[in-house]
Amino acid sequence: MHNRAGARLPFAAAIALGSFLLFFVQPLLGRFILPWFGSTPAVWAASLVVFQTLLLAGYALAHWLARRGPPPRQALWHLGLAGLVVLLLPIIPAERWKPSADTNPAAQIILLLTATVGLPFVVLSAGGPLLQRCFAHAHPDRSPYRLYALSNLGSLLALLCYPVVVEPQLRLDTQAWVWSALYLLYLGALAAAAYVVNKTDQMSGGRTAQPTGAIGIEPQPRRAPARPIAPARALLWIGLSAGGSALLLATTNQMCQDVAVVPFLWVLPLALYLLTFIICFDRERWYVRPLYFAALPLALLLACLVLFIDAELALVYQLGGYCVTLFVGCMLCHGELVRLRPAPARLTLFYLCMSAGGALGGVVIGLAAPLVLPELWEYHLSLLTCALLLLWASRSARVERGWNPPGLLTWLLGLLVLAGALLANARGWELKKDPETDAWTLERVRANTLARHRGFYGVVKVHEGGTPGALDHYVSLQHGRILHGVQYTHEDRRATPSSYYGPDSGLGVALRMHPDSDGALRIGVIGLGAGTVAVYAGDGDRHGIARFA
Repeated sequence: MHNRAGARLPFAAAIALGSFLLFFVQPLLGRFILPWFGSTPAVWAASLVVFQTLLLAGYALAHWLARRGPPPRQALWHLGLAGLVVLLLPIIPAERWKPSADTNPAAQIILLLTATVGLPFVVLSAGGPLLQRCFAHAHPDRSPYRLYALSNLGSLLALLCYPVVVEPQLRLDTQAWVWSALYLLYLGALAAAAYVVNKTDQMSGGRTAQPTGAIGIEPQPRRAPARPIAPARALLWIGLSAGGSALLLATTNQMCQDVAVVPFLWVLPLALYLLTFIICFDRERWYVRPLYFAALPLALLLACLVLFIDAELALVYQLGGYCVTLFVGCMLCHGELVRLRPAPARLTLFYLCMSAGGALGGVVIGLAAPLVLPELWEYHLSLLTCALLLLWASRSARVERGWNPPGLLTWLLGLLVLAGALLANARGWELKKDPETDAWTLERVRANTLARHRGFYGVVKVHEGGTPGALDHYVSLQHGRILHGVQYTHEDRRATPSSYYGPDSGLGVALRMHPDSDGALRIGVIGLGAGTVAVYAGDGDRHGIARFA
């Protein structure tokens, strides 16, 4: 049997390149559609739901093919499907998918991405599990699971290269053609891997080897069939994967709400998410259970502090708190997945359950939460869910190296404290610092909410402040935690400029200090603040206003 490094290279090349293409195409298509739907985290979340669902479809295809025949036949079937994708290149969204005023953004994004990249994404997704299974057939003395770490390394490389190298240097159409060229290279690596599998099968006389899944252990000539997977174990795989996926999307939404809506804050959490897969699947010993279980309470405490302090905390500390919590949570979820992985004979079922969990977490956070939750409480619920999942995993785990997981009572008390803290924050309690005494106090942010609406793009509220009927009475519009405008209701102040465009703002000072401020001015206004700025117009002034969403 060929165990030379050259015989293993096609598998590594095809898996790494396939994963690179999977994560190259996500920001590529995102770059196409963001100007159409708006540069908001909701668009990114909906896109991730589509890609996770397509990943599930690819893993389901791999599992189905794995049950249809020996590895050489599986490789040939996959090679044939991959060849069909060439007919769909390049993957450029058609103009007809641009949304109109009455379009449902989430539904349109789902249809657009499925029609544009559905088959290529499914085929590339199926390649990872199938190639690992074929690798286990051709090299039964080596664990195929390390190739999953290589797969995530390729994904991370694509994710980091796109904003730094690809997007600044190449036009969008050129990027699509580059992706197509790389896909042809992937097809060549896939063909080489299929050749190795077929050659191995011929040399072994058609007998399929049964690898053990342990590194460095030679398989026995005859081995009993792999034991069936218990439903509870499969549900735990799905749950742990869903927990990590939900925490990823919820953290991204929370960071964009509290910090800023910039693509970098979409890439950073996803990069950390992939990094945990790389660490956990590369070497089992990298996941030190006692260390990360001990770090979990500290990470949850850190997340609660960031939520309570909010705007009082510097941006770098907000980002650091969210990222540390995400990393620890995902390391635990994915580390437990690796610890519970089956023998390679059940590899495709394992990845199918993982992808089902990833899609489930994405659907719950990206599609269901905006319809069910009146506020942005996904992050709070994701933290609680991950803690519960890890309690489940620790209670069902076999005690290793003399380390016992925390007792049930300790976990429940900790979860009650965590739930109470998150509920208090969801109800508006925050830590406020007195600028004079530097003392911190716990206060509830009180506001009279006149109207609230949550849709695809977030939560919009209309607040009331001041004394009704008095000069200080006002109404304000808020999106998430961002104030978008204030208007006084009293007749004497209704036309008073306010918020970002008040008399002491940059705009107010510029108009007041203009050399022709005593005469007629010609003013052009573009943007969402056009309505507020229009109140500056005086007799004889001429102004043109253009509004852009």
